[in-house]
Amino acid sequence: MIRVGYRALRRVFPASTVLSVVIGCGNAGTATPGGAPGVPTADTVSSIPANAAPIVRPEDLDGSVSGVRAPGPSWAGTVAMTSVSAASWHSCGVTTSNTLLCWGRGTTPPSDPSACQASGDCGQALAPAGAFSAVSAGSNHSCALRLDGTIACFGAGTTDQNCVNDECGQSLPPSGNFVAVSVGGNHSCALGSDSRVVCWGAGRRADACTIGQCGQALPPDGTFKQVTAGYQHTCGLLVDGTVQCWGDNLVNELAAPAGTFTKIESGGSLTTCGLRSDGTLECWGDQDFSPPPLPGVFSDFAVSTNFGCGIDAATGIVVCWGQQSGYATNPPLDPFREISLGDAHGCGVRADDGVECWGDDLGGRAEPP
Repeated sequence: MIRVGYRALRRVFPASTVLSVVIGCGNAGTATPGGAPGVPTADTVSSIPANAAPIVRPEDLDGSVSGVRAPGPSWAGTVAMTSVSAASWHSCGVTTSNTLLCWGRGTTPPSDPSACQASGDCGQALAPAGAFSAVSAGSNHSCALRLDGTIACFGAGTTDQNCVNDECGQSLPPSGNFVAVSVGGNHSCALGSDSRVVCWGAGRRADACTIGQCGQALPPDGTFKQVTAGYQHTCGLLVDGTVQCWGDNLVNELAAPAGTFTKIESGGSLTTCGLRSDGTLECWGDQDFSPPPLPGVFSDFAVSTNFGCGIDAATGIVVCWGQQSGYATNPPLDPFREISLGDAHGCGVRADDGVECWGDDLGGRAEPP
């Protein structure tokens, strides 16, 4: 989930300008590679698919297979979960008993809500009680879908102050019955039981993009089967499998390719990717900052600010592409059925319902319970 002023830079520099953006990584802490905490796995590089991500740094090389990234540090939890969502400062997951759990920064109420973005302590990991079926974690707020179809949001945006100090009303969900929810930059969107998209937070106007009012919360008419919220744009997957996007188009975020997809994701970033029915990936938006995906056949995928990962359909192994940041593109070699990416870390649900995270463990965001 992007949290730096990259979009503002793009308004100053043309898209052809090469920008170097460094995302800070915290202390990775004490890590044990793969498997149960404290127990190293017997993973070998030979189990990585041939289309694994290219090397960025020599020290990432395993040594046995040239050009293949070795797994970086990872942390495995002990609580079984059905889904997981990673963000800038924290991660959240829904357990097999429908409890919502979050970890990382933002687990306490902010002492100064006006400055919580800088510290990462906006209360976005203060998981409410209740029974849930899904969660979407964002940089400063999170939203979760209750079993009864209502939505609960927490973190920044519990008031609407026209986006002053990021108080855009992004944590004030509407009433109604929903089947999915997606958190973007300072806005959120949900798919209703009637297949209509509803959004709230920043972007309910389209006349002041410099303060986040880019129209990203003004969904078009139509019937959808999925919605994904980006940084200041949103894309929806129509029931016929085609994609429609709205909001900011600074770096072609709205230029969805023709054809049909089975899943789309923006991950709160300036890039959106889609999974075709044949398992291939195609992306649009900020291709200068977020490289195109690897070739291959995938069962699932996730994207973030400057990198992406996909689950190899044949093996369940995660392969990543893009800019290295805190070993975020060095996932463990365990098979996964679902993954989610934050700024510099990733989390996934394995076939046994166990959650494992990897990358930069700033604030404990990569340490699932």
